[in-house]
Amino acid sequence: MDSIPDLTDQMWDALMQTTITGKEYLRKGQPDTGKWGEAKALRDRIKKPVPLKLSLSDSPTIIDKVVTTQTTVPVGGGGVVLPNPGSFYALKYSNDTWPVSEFVHYPKAVIDAATYPSLTTIRNANPNIKLYTYCQFMFCRNPQLAGVPAGIGNASFVTFDAALAHDNANPGDLWLIRDSAGNPKLRSTTGYLLNLASASLRTQAKTNLMAIINAYAVDGFFFDDVNGQISDLITLPPGYTNATWTDLMIDWMDDVQDFLRSQGVYCLMNAGMSANPNVPENPAGDSAYWPRVAPHADGIMVEYAYSIQGLPTPNPPNGEPGGIENPLMNVDPTAWTGHWDSWYKSVKLIQDLNLDVYTIIYGSQALVNGTVDYDNQKMLYGKASYLLIRNNINAGGFAFIQSPRGGANNASPFSPLWTTDIGVPEAPTLDPILSPNEGVGYKRYFTKGVVVVNPHKDTPQLFNLGAPYTSLYDSLPYSQITVAPRRARILTKP
Repeated sequence: MDSIPDLTDQMWDALMQTTITGKEYLRKGQPDTGKWGEAKALRDRIKKPVPLKLSLSDSPTIIDKVVTTQTTVPVGGGGVVLPNPGSFYALKYSNDTWPVSEFVHYPKAVIDAATYPSLTTIRNANPNIKLYTYCQFMFCRNPQLAGVPAGIGNASFVTFDAALAHDNANPGDLWLIRDSAGNPKLRSTTGYLLNLASASLRTQAKTNLMAIINAYAVDGFFFDDVNGQISDLITLPPGYTNATWTDLMIDWMDDVQDFLRSQGVYCLMNAGMSANPNVPENPAGDSAYWPRVAPHADGIMVEYAYSIQGLPTPNPPNGEPGGIENPLMNVDPTAWTGHWDSWYKSVKLIQDLNLDVYTIIYGSQALVNGTVDYDNQKMLYGKASYLLIRNNINAGGFAFIQSPRGGANNASPFSPLWTTDIGVPEAPTLDPILSPNEGVGYKRYFTKGVVVVNPHKDTPQLFNLGAPYTSLYDSLPYSQITVAPRRARILTKP
């Protein structure tokens, strides 16, 4: 009889061979044919009892070194202390209107050019904060904010106007990729693809990026849209295939990102293989792409972790409240909302490459039913899921972002629900693709607390904690706690 790990490997292999498009993937009611049907059949077999008891010694390949050191970093003139400086971070762009005074709470943050005028204020209040500024990787656009070095956009290392002026003066050395009609190739409604093969563009990129570092004393960059392929979002430019595009991305990193890192500049990449924002992380594509990115990066970001992007649904998925956006995922690999473990596997892949791991989950302030409790649930679900897999929780972090962003409801996202220190892991983590470790749920102990996650689509789970712990959600003590489907709890030692 096949073991659970064997069946799970077969199921995962089947899932990784699915070839449906992003729109088909997101459509409800997939037909049970092809690799999806094979995966569902294997999932049904996994749910049946199999005489196997898995121990740590059975699976040495899934055990990572646990980092047991813990750093206390004082920040801020008011004596604010962040005992666990790597488990969370802030992300604030021009459309996030919460005040810069909130940066005092964070050990690190991703910002954009709109925050540059406030950098002195931020660093005076929090001198130890690490700041990584946003930069588009493969396309450029206008405008340029006041005070930003000439020719550099507020979201890219070169403005469209500067690139176009160069091309007009140097028609044999184009910085902008052209479409079949000879016009600059749109990557999005406002962004134009850059010719990453241009040696002069690479030189200019190094010059402009270091100008930002020198002008604002930021610690590094967050490079967005570092996609290994773009054919699932737009038509490939003339002369490119997916393979040659991927090779070009890596070649650029080998030149530009390696130069930056040689200068002590931190490089964080949002580097999913797919460019389609409606496709969850793809472990099959990412597992081939990320090892090529790893030598040129310090960290990789997993955006929309454990949730589905957008989808302000009139029909509630997974039993969630109606009318929400960014609903939470569960574990059901044959359903369009059931790929929580795909996100988990993505985090594991990055961790195994010895890179810092950054995850984001977006809120749902635009709830039709008017409640904000769903955001509290998302904070706990996202942070607890992050903590389940991470062994060195100081390398990277989790962030919660309000949605919609801006306006009167754009309060600070900071909350004890996802920033409270619970210490470091007491034991190495197991990959939950193998099996949950308590019923249908997952539990992990830390030196100052415990996290419990129930990603099942419809089954509650009772967790035995072994001792009283205090829940961050309701401040009540629990020795046993029942967690609803698609929910999590973080509890501290009394």
